[in-house]
Amino acid sequence: MIMANQYLYGGSGSDTLTTGSGDDTIYGYGGDDIISTGGGNDIIYAGDGADVINAGSGDDGIEGGNGDDVISGGSGNDYIEGGAGNDSISGGTGVDTIYGGAGADDIHGDSGFDYIEGGGGDDTIHGDEGNDQILGGIGSDSLYGDIGNDTIEGGAGDDFIDGGEENDTINGGDGFDFIMGGTGNDLIHGNGDDDEVHGGTGDDIIYGDAGFDIIYGGSGWDVIFGGADDDEIYGDAGNDTVDGGEGSNVIFLGGDEDTLLFNYAQNATAYNSADGGTGIDTVRLEFKASQWADSAIQADVAAFKAFLATPGAAAGETFTFSVIGLDATNFENVRVFVDGNEVVI
Repeated sequence: MIMANQYLYGGSGSDTLTTGSGDDTIYGYGGDDIISTGGGNDIIYAGDGADVINAGSGDDGIEGGNGDDVISGGSGNDYIEGGAGNDSISGGTGVDTIYGGAGADDIHGDSGFDYIEGGGGDDTIHGDEGNDQILGGIGSDSLYGDIGNDTIEGGAGDDFIDGGEENDTINGGDGFDFIMGGTGNDLIHGNGDDDEVHGGTGDDIIYGDAGFDIIYGGSGWDVIFGGADDDEIYGDAGNDTVDGGEGSNVIFLGGDEDTLLFNYAQNATAYNSADGGTGIDTVRLEFKASQWADSAIQADVAAFKAFLATPGAAAGETFTFSVIGLDATNFENVRVFVDGNEVVI
């Protein structure tokens, strides 16, 4: 066993290379090697082959090379590159930086505030404990934040993302993504394409962005923006605020005291349907001054206010705005804002 600061070289075959304490540099070269290091800040170049690497304690630098490698960073702040191949990587304790590289990799950050990038291939990544930063990269990835205030980006591909516990920031990236915020107050962007988003428990802020999205706020006081295109939005439990955005949207606010934001400027050519559900719900109508000057729009809003004043009208009855393009069911209140200022109607 090498104890001092040394260089250790394998050959073209399947070698077993072991070092002890000291800052060592190991070259595995070809073959399916088994490389184990002890204490010290080691540098490991495994080379080609399906290698097994146990780095031990210390701040290590590891390159798996080509092949389906099994890499354990051990304790310490490690830098790990899996390289090409379907690798299995565990960062261990410490603040680790991990790049999976090409291939369908399985990566665990373990404990510590880790940076993990999957690279090419359909990767499975777990941040585990700590406030981790996870990037899926190219491919249809499965990304799990687990415990901690994580930042997760799916990248290109149809990704599955689960933020897990605590307050996460999630960006689905390109592709048809399925996103779960989990527990905590999460910030979620679906980004491009048609996404399905579940906020989970907590007070979440959700942006569907571009695409025909399906969004569930979950429990908590959520703020939901549908974004561009035709979305389907469910506020679920909690006092939610929902803005369908551009497009012809279908919105179900759920129970409790919810608010529907309807901006006529972004919905003038679309048709929206909204159901307030149970609870005391409000329609907030937003206009530009030039739009509010239209007597037909003012008459439309006045008719809705009169409808709400009719006994029992809010209990399952639908009011159809003749001008602004909205069907409103199970609402109790209406508020009007012109250029950001509330007006009395």
